[in-house]
Amino acid sequence: MLNEIIRIEENKRYIQRQKNIQQKADNASKKKAVDDQILLLLANSKEDILEDTELRESLKEAKDTQAQIEQSNAETEQSMKVIDKIRAENVPVGLRVSRLFFVLTDLTSVDPMYQYSLDFFKHIFEKTLLETEAAGIEKGQKAAKRVHWVAEFTRRLYSNVSRSLF
Repeated sequence: MLNEIIRIEENKRYIQRQKNIQQKADNASKKKAVDDQILLLLANSKEDILEDTELRESLKEAKDTQAQIEQSNAETEQSMKVIDKIRAENVPVGLRVSRLFFVLTDLTSVDPMYQYSLDFFKHIFEKTLLETEAAGIEKGQKAAKRVHWVAEFTRRLYSNVSRSLF
């Protein structure tokens, strides 16, 4: 649910987070490829490794590639720290919403008819997040938003589930 908050409230950062995750994976695969190439050259070196020009050139290229990867990872880490800070601010909302989800899934022990999908649950949460400004809460009031999200989501969930109970 924390990802949903970021996706709706901070869409640019959500997209950036997705790109960062992809970039980290790409960097890891590049690093592994460079390491494998160096090991292969070392294993196949027939003469003195200090005189092997191909190996020296490959090591120089590997060093440059490694520096680029480290710089890219540092930039990615800075961006991820900002996103993690936003996520940390919204942990109480995420905990409350996840607890309500598991309470909702436990209704199946009362009667198997009371099964609700994750999409149903996420739709209610998304609707709550999107209608925050309509409630008169401005963007800068983060604490008020979180309180509103918890209260309004709980109310909406209760209303929707109560409608379906017999």
